[in-house]
Amino acid sequence: MTMAKKYLLFVHTKAVEGREDEYDDWYEHTHLRDVVGLEGFDAAQRWKFTHAHPADAAPPAYRNVAIYEVDEANYERARAALAASVVERAEATAAGRTPQVPVSPALDDDRVAYWFVEASERVESQG
Repeated sequence: MTMAKKYLLFVHTKAVEGREDEYDDWYEHTHLRDVVGLEGFDAAQRWKFTHAHPADAAPPAYRNVAIYEVDEANYERARAALAASVVERAEATAAGRTPQVPVSPALDDDRVAYWFVEASERVESQG
């Protein structure tokens, strides 16, 4: 029996310079919950860059990544809900309403997102 695959959405972002605390608060206490509230999304978690290997490697352009989990059966619904939220945000903003998934002014416009699908079984430590 084949297990349903998991999809992950990796969203690489950074804060507007000087607004890191506002960005962190909004992302952790508002944005993750807003996105998980969209149809198809199961879970979300933020990660912050700590260091590179080798040690002299350049740091990443984006020091933050949010990872959103979606089951295979909900993948198309999640993608559609996310796309609809972008359209709804533009319409709400133009009409002077608060959007369903607002974006903080502390979020830098320079950001990128990538979808990945599970490609192997999970391997765990035996020790």
